[in-house]
Amino acid sequence: MKRRSFLASSIAAGVWAVGPANRGVAALRVKSASVILTDITAETDTGTLFDLVERFLENGVWVTCVIRLGQEEARDEALAATLEFLGGLGGGVDLALEVPALASLSPYFQARAVYEASKRLRRVMASRGVRMRVRAVMCDEVEKPMRPTGVRSSGIRNVLVRPRASGRVRSETWDNGVVRFFGGEIVDPALGDAVSGSGNAEEDAVFFYLPMAALARQPEGVVQTWGDQFSKGLVARELQGQLALMTVSDLQLRDQFGKHRLIAVILEAADPSEPEAVQAVETFRGELLAAGIPSAVRPKGATFWANHTDNNAGLMAASLTCDAGQAVKTAVDGVAGAGGLLAFDRVEVSNSGVDGCAVLHVPEFRAGPNIALQELSAGELTDVDIALVLPADLIRHEKLRRRVLARLGALRQDAITRFVPIGKLAGELLTNEPVALRHRLTRAAMARAPQAAHPGPDQAERARLLDDAKLAWTYFETYTEAATGLCPATVNRHPGGEIHRAVTMWDVGSNLNAIVAATELGLIERKEAEKTFRRILPNLAGRVTDGVRLPQGWIRTDRHRWGVRDFDGCDGGRLLASLDNVRRRFGMEKEVSALVSSWNLDKIVVDRQIHSVIKRELRSTFGSHCAHYSALAFRRWGLDVASPYETFAGRSSGDGEMAMLEAVSKIGPLGAEPLLLEAMELGMSPESGYLAEVLFAALEEEFAENGRLLSVSETPIDRKPWFIYQGLELGSGPRNWRLDTVGHQPEYLSAEAAEEFLTFSTKAAYLWAAYRPGPFADKLLEFARSKARYPHGFASGVHLASQRAMHDYSDLNSNAIILQSISHTLRQSG
Repeated sequence: MKRRSFLASSIAAGVWAVGPANRGVAALRVKSASVILTDITAETDTGTLFDLVERFLENGVWVTCVIRLGQEEARDEALAATLEFLGGLGGGVDLALEVPALASLSPYFQARAVYEASKRLRRVMASRGVRMRVRAVMCDEVEKPMRPTGVRSSGIRNVLVRPRASGRVRSETWDNGVVRFFGGEIVDPALGDAVSGSGNAEEDAVFFYLPMAALARQPEGVVQTWGDQFSKGLVARELQGQLALMTVSDLQLRDQFGKHRLIAVILEAADPSEPEAVQAVETFRGELLAAGIPSAVRPKGATFWANHTDNNAGLMAASLTCDAGQAVKTAVDGVAGAGGLLAFDRVEVSNSGVDGCAVLHVPEFRAGPNIALQELSAGELTDVDIALVLPADLIRHEKLRRRVLARLGALRQDAITRFVPIGKLAGELLTNEPVALRHRLTRAAMARAPQAAHPGPDQAERARLLDDAKLAWTYFETYTEAATGLCPATVNRHPGGEIHRAVTMWDVGSNLNAIVAATELGLIERKEAEKTFRRILPNLAGRVTDGVRLPQGWIRTDRHRWGVRDFDGCDGGRLLASLDNVRRRFGMEKEVSALVSSWNLDKIVVDRQIHSVIKRELRSTFGSHCAHYSALAFRRWGLDVASPYETFAGRSSGDGEMAMLEAVSKIGPLGAEPLLLEAMELGMSPESGYLAEVLFAALEEEFAENGRLLSVSETPIDRKPWFIYQGLELGSGPRNWRLDTVGHQPEYLSAEAAEEFLTFSTKAAYLWAAYRPGPFADKLLEFARSKARYPHGFASGVHLASQRAMHDYSDLNSNAIILQSISHTLRQSG
């Protein structure tokens, strides 16, 4: 009996009892031992490799060969002959694939890296008719490795970390069955290494790493002689009961690794015109369920949606548009819940894993009339997560159904097979980190979104919006300083409250936009608006520091050109976007352009990143949610700047979405601003358009699951810390709402503080109504109207914990953005 057949039959029967739970069984206390040949490339000396592998196999030692693909696919053909040779040696050789950067990648991008590398390797093998499975991957050692869970989707269970120096083997087993191994002995024939030892007494495995690059440097004949001695030494120790020689993929047969494989039974839908066939499918599905085997019915199609949490659901036909540089668009024939897109590929040619559109490819084993299900319990498929497809033609024959049911029942009794719903299989294979979950939840929400365009506000709603605009403009009518044309940032009308007359360039930008919107809405005459602009612009002349002229970080509204010398890159972007708005809509090109050209903005763009100037030192704004919005605004004025959001370029759509979510997760809470301001001012970029869908989906989920109507954004509040940034925090949970402050004070960064200070932002409600009109946005709008109106403009927000609105507390930005949003809504709807 071959060694793998013995191991497989043992584990299936539950008798391979080597591991921590059985250490008292002395007869079985042996170490797993694997010989691993590394650095096999297109440049490898094939003569040396062939001689060595043949000597190992002749002496009874199996080997794992690690393939390293080069940078140039044109060189892959040189590997074909090597792979053809290895494939002809039978079951004694396993393939592993080197993915050097794997440990530095997130689980999603691990899945993608292995999928693409495996796909490329499979093409090379197919060119020579080689049929071998990649059973493990090897990566470089890094200081803080990421969880290796992403590789399971590509059928990989074992991850080898190439040791920098010889050391004891230790392993980590993850919930989805992936095992990562560190350590091993690096064997060098130049040092006369034979079998140097059994490894540390505490380890259950020992790896012998043989780099082909080192072996190739030895004189002709030395490697063959050494390989003969080395392999015979290993076999001698196996006969003595010290080692159990096996390939890396067979290591999972040891009890401590909890090996299991998943099978999802798929029944193909019968032709609706044949009621007897349809009934046979439903009858058989019930019989399977009674036997403890869930199943799903698959309609015709190439791509499907599976809900991960609904064990009784079938598969829904789906279609997708996956264009580079854009978010993926998905349509599902049914209700898309928390789940994902699937495609099925025949197991003989399957390249399982996640493709560039974030579609999971699942190997499919199709049962035929002879029902060769024994292949699932022996041979190459014993460790493959698989979809078992039963055709409608097979199901309609009762005798065949009985045979299938009996064989599946027997398979269910082995120690490693778990029959699961197709949604659960997909959920197990996909990565379940918070960012990946948010990606799938967003895709589901986008698939459910109505396809028809919103009709726009009717006459009654237009009247209500105009009334809202008049109220928002009241803030400016009441508080604008006649001399400067500027409006204060916040007004607290409570006893002892203050009017905050220092405004940032962000505030000034909002002030300019409010005047533009008020003019478009007919609240003021155009000539009056132009006079106000001409009072404001001289106050923006800026200040020269160290020979560089820039707008000031903040200025006073009641004094001419009085403020600080610092410059804020984010606020500068807001000001530039607003000035572009003024020159386009008011024809003030000459005056506005003269002002902007007087600033030395090129001096604060370093390595394509916008910088602030704080105490005469440059500080990058790149790690901020304002960076993308500001970059678009700077580009309007001819400056070439980069954005952290622009992850779509050079990537497939699914990868671009995930790269963006991972980048955003490192920045901080994602709120409505400046995200939705793009749509009002600059035109929505694909990047911000996708992030808007992410945030909107999470807001809808929160309302559906908890009944909480949230409207999160940056906003001033009427108590300490006075200003908060609140939003969806990616990376810490499937849906967490967090806040930050200007000074990042730790007392406000906890989950408890986020709940205590959670505020319904009035302006964000109007932004959503303008950008994403529909039933949910209507709820946001009505809540803002019912809670936040007061005689001098809209209140900044509502404290959600107490449902108390900030009456007699309002701000420039809230009222300006409400005006801007209403103008956008009415302009878009004609």
